[in-house]
Amino acid sequence: MKNLLIIFVTFASLAICVQAQPYSIAQSVIANGGLQSATGAGYEIAGTAGQSAAGQNMINSPYVYTQVGGFWINFLPPTAASVTVRGRVVTPEGRGLMNARVIMTDVKGNSRIAITGHFGYYEFDDVQVGELYIFKVLSKRYEFRSQAVVVMEQIENLDFVALPRK
Repeated sequence: MKNLLIIFVTFASLAICVQAQPYSIAQSVIANGGLQSATGAGYEIAGTAGQSAAGQNMINSPYVYTQVGGFWINFLPPTAASVTVRGRVVTPEGRGLMNARVIMTDVKGNSRIAITGHFGYYEFDDVQVGELYIFKVLSKRYEFRSQAVVVMEQIENLDFVALPRK
């Protein structure tokens, strides 16, 4: 009996909520643009076509911005954050290789070159975060494998080991 009383009180509460003051939702979009209006239970939905401006420019809009009809994505611009990428170029035996060229190329084809020092160390400053770069090493005596790297933070050990001679 106690459970039945709780259920009755719950339904009575729902009935009171539905009988609240009437209200109206204007300019709503109905799923796929049915242009249907609905009334009842003290409220009204005035139907509008879904994505009503799809495929055309919105003209005579009361707003101060221009909107092109259709569906779109807003890409975020890259940040101005930059980091340093550094590493070492070594022989197959692990000795630092001096005067090797390390070339860093971005996806647009822009290249920067760093020359290794006495112990094979190199460094690139002001590298844009979030970009893909191809790093390759040129040397008169050794060959190296290129590395593709998406730079997300400062890199301290982008090292290159020369391939064994054939």
